[in-house]
Amino acid sequence: MTIDCRSNQLLKMSWQTGLIKTILDPANLIISTDIAVVIADKYPKARHHYLVLPKEDIGSIFQLNRTHLPLLEELHLLARNIIEVRGECFESFQIGFHAQPSMQRLHLHVISKDFVSDWLKTKKHWNSFNTSLFIPYEALYENLSKDDQIQRLPKARVEELLSKPLACNQCEFVAKNIPSLKEHLLQHQLCSYSKKRFEMSNSTESAKNKLMQRAKIEKPLIETDQAVVIKDAYPKAQYHFIVVSKEDIPSVCALTRDKLPLLDHMKELANQIIEQQQYVAPSNFLIGFKIDAFMNGLNMHVISNDFYSKCMRRVKHWNSFNTELFLTYQAVYAAISFQGSIEPMAAEKADKLLNALPLHCNQCDFKTDILLGLKGHLFEHWEKREHKLQINQEVEKIIRMLDDAKLTTLPKAALTPNRQSL
Repeated sequence: MTIDCRSNQLLKMSWQTGLIKTILDPANLIISTDIAVVIADKYPKARHHYLVLPKEDIGSIFQLNRTHLPLLEELHLLARNIIEVRGECFESFQIGFHAQPSMQRLHLHVISKDFVSDWLKTKKHWNSFNTSLFIPYEALYENLSKDDQIQRLPKARVEELLSKPLACNQCEFVAKNIPSLKEHLLQHQLCSYSKKRFEMSNSTESAKNKLMQRAKIEKPLIETDQAVVIKDAYPKAQYHFIVVSKEDIPSVCALTRDKLPLLDHMKELANQIIEQQQYVAPSNFLIGFKIDAFMNGLNMHVISNDFYSKCMRRVKHWNSFNTELFLTYQAVYAAISFQGSIEPMAAEKADKLLNALPLHCNQCDFKTDILLGLKGHLFEHWEKREHKLQINQEVEKIIRMLDDAKLTTLPKAALTPNRQSL
């Protein structure tokens, strides 16, 4: 009996320290920074289940105090990033800590609300995420800010929460057991899939004519009988315009040699809109086409290479402009001139490029797997450029003031030397 007890204790200790062993193996890391890492939960309780752990040796939430608030902010930033990297909706996730952590090493759970998983096997699994035993990040952050520590729940309260009825987290259904709950949750998931598919179908159909509808409704920045120039509704940079052809051409892959004059015309409109941006050099713009364009209808992007925008929210947003998915005007013109057309890209390759990591800066050798890290880096480039621009504007202002004052034509008295100074 004594040997069995010791054996069980050793097994329990080994299991409790499993997270520490996991993060020591680089192969398990999805995202890694100087401060923290993101790993996949070894026994996921939902379709998406990740853990964000600090590199600092912190045993649990009960060792936290106010000095750890910046660390918590970093963990939450990585939580948002992993959701973004996976192309999921932030509102579909729970982010928080267990009030009764079962494993050593502080870890933040990032888990999708579907809870569809073969590893969801017990009432304890469900209630640990769907009662007060799960502390949302915001609640823990607020409590720590106010009290400087996190209090443990009384043992009786923990047992009470673990034994609560299996109430669905999406409706008023209460399950008799775990199998019936899982069957019910699966129905929610199937309904969600159907709804998402329907919405995607409708959005794709509506997107087909959205650009031309906008061009008709809005006042175009430039308009000719062949094309219009409008601002992108969700700009991915400080300056982002779209040149839309009025001719019914599905995409850049539908262009043929007889459309080269149209391409020339669209390029001329692109040059015109760039010239209207007073303080941005033409060399700071990209002009080209997305080979996997979401919007149907030939449209050419005219976008500043700073990519400084709140709408740059996903990895695919960056990759759609900074990989082979973006064809420059020159490349398109040359290909059509010599080959007669643009070959479509295979869907599998396009999807791989959209989600490719690491993300490479378009202005230096910097690279990262974290979109927010790239955006912070790009902001530094943008800030330097803006500072330089501000200096140039000040110099131009002084030159204009000198010209207005006509200081270059001084009075004769000003040109006569002072004898006392000789």
